Amino acid sequence: MNYYGNPKLDRLKSLIDAEVRNGVHSLRASYLSNKYKIEPALAQKVLSDLVATGDLSTHYQLLCSGEHQRYEVDREFVRRDEIPKHELTCEHCGDRYMPAEENIVVSFEPTDLYLQELAHQS
Repeated sequence: MNYYGNPKLDRLKSLIDAEVRNGVHSLRASYLSNKYKIEPALAQKVLSDLVATGDLSTHYQLLCSGEHQRYEVDREFVRRDEIPKHELTCEHCGDRYMPAEENIVVSFEPTDLYLQELAHQS
């Protein structure tokens, strides 16, 4: 399907569709870039476009950066401004840490509408 009319972008859109059909529900530009050898900026563009059309929603995952620095997802937020600006206690390991920009990972999750559209295309 020609979503963009640009072969590179159309290929990436098809790859994202396939990932979602295969059950991947937390997409990141870095994941797509590494898996498919695509420029990260290109992956980010298509993911952002899919957010703009309502196919994906943005989620902000806050990584624990406490004393043991496990860097595992501690909490997830729908909006960036929901992320606390005070010290937190990790809900998993109990370490205390301060949320910082470098510990926020942006992920993209398919909306119900997008999942329904993909199911009808199969």
